[in-house]
Formats: sequence, C-alpha cells, structure tokens
Amino acid sequence: RDSIGKLHEKFETLRSYLYLGALLMVTGLMALRGFFFVPKPYLADHEVAAYEAMVDALLVYQGSVYVLMLAAMFGLPYVFLSQRARGLAEGITVLQDGHAARRAWLEQNGLKTKLNDLIAQMVAILSPLLAGPMGGLIDAVIV
Repeated sequence: RDSIGKLHEKFETLRSYLYLGALLMVTGLMALRGFFFVPKPYLADHEVAAYEAMVDALLVYQGSVYVLMLAAMFGLPYVFLSQRARGLAEGITVLQDGHAARRAWLEQNGLKTKLNDLIAQMVAILSPLLAGPMGGLIDAVIV
C-alpha cells in the first residue's frame, strides 16, 4: 500500500508528464504546420486558400488525436491514483466522522487537486487542439 508521500510524488510526476507531453505535442504540431507550408510558394494563387484550409483541417485532426492521447495517458492513471488516495483516507480511523473530514485530510496532505490545478491540466490536455488555430493566428500577426 502506498504512503502519503509516495502518492503525492506520483501525482506530481503524473502532472509533470502531462505538461511535458502537451508541450511536446504542441511543438510537434507547430513544426508540422511549418513543414506543410513549405510548398505554399509554389502553388498557384487560386490554390492557396484550398491548401491552407486542408492544412488547418489536418492540424485540427492531428490535434484532436493528441488530445485523446493525452486524456487517455493522464486521465486513467489520475483516476487510479485518486482512488488510492481516497482508500488511504478511508483507512485512517480518525476520519471516520464523514466525507468532509476525508476531503479536508486529502487537501492537507496534497492528495486532492485544487480547482485552478484542474483547469490548468484541462488546458494542457486541450492545448494540442488549439495549436493549429493558434498557429494561423501567429502567422496572421507576423506576416
């Protein structure tokens, strides 16, 4: 059975992997966007708009695949660790007085994720989906 410290460390490691994975996937999508636009100067003027729409669609598709990958790779271990933390809280005899006491104990020991952390994690999971449109916005601002 896990101790409090080990569970907290596993949560932190999982969170780090999520942020690193999201950064890697967003960077990959930005690089892919750059590679897709290499042939753009060689296209006829009437083909450019259709080509840009195709590239945007491919990037949104790839971004949604990456979102599903991040959700699966982060979500399932997160649920598993949360269940372990709840089991640890329920196993402590002092906390037999109710749900509120267990929740407070989980928060005190760093085993309950706060709302702002959950929002940051959701943004990290959804970030590959936003990489394609953000790349277009960056292109519009720079060019």
